[in-house]
Amino acid sequence: MPGDVVQAFAGEIASRDVRRLESYLSEQVAAQFDIAGELVGRTALLGFWRRLFQSYSL
Repeated sequence: MPGDVVQAFAGEIASRDVRRLESYLSEQVAAQFDIAGELVGRTALLGFWRRLFQSYSL
């Protein structure tokens, strides 16, 4: 995953409600992966972001 994407989301995590950002990201990832038809990749990516959000929201 490109470093600039991770940094952008880290900035969003720092400045927003994590739960809102997680739902927004889920919608964006679902839309992109539905087009590509990559359900396994989508699940793995959402799992990664969910763990990241949980660690920042504690």
